[in-house]
Amino acid sequence: MIRGIQRDGNQLIADLEPGERNLIRLICGQLVDMLEADATGDAGGTADPAMIRLLPDAYPDDAEAGAEFRRFTAEGITERRRQNARIVLEELEEAPADDPVVIATESAPAWLRTITSLRLVLATRLGIENDDDEGRTDDDAQPLHDVYHWLGWLQESLIVALDD
Repeated sequence: MIRGIQRDGNQLIADLEPGERNLIRLICGQLVDMLEADATGDAGGTADPAMIRLLPDAYPDDAEAGAEFRRFTAEGITERRRQNARIVLEELEEAPADDPVVIATESAPAWLRTITSLRLVLATRLGIENDDDEGRTDDDAQPLHDVYHWLGWLQESLIVALDD
């Protein structure tokens, strides 16, 4: 099988090594924990820059309007991000250890959104603000860069499979 994600009829097949599965489980679990810890959904009041990135300010030039917008939207956005990550975790758990992971076509948007969320968190931790940024380059950052780029490849693989 070709590495990555391939379409097989009405389902998507993810050929993931055991270490890759474990990595996705770990970071998805951490994402869920982070989202649950910020139960208020008030990104403006949180100290975690990753939560601020996951719940960006809709009105950066108007603090009052931004707070009002977050008040009405942050809880729903946070809950949807948790639900998406849980769908990914469930499909990983359902797959036998030695078999590829089957991604239901209707679950693909949850996978795409979760990978995006994970990459946003990693980008924040690495100091990456846009595509041109290199972010941190210290030795401790290299594994995070590797995961960040691998998730980008996985996301692209899923998009290509959906287009087939």
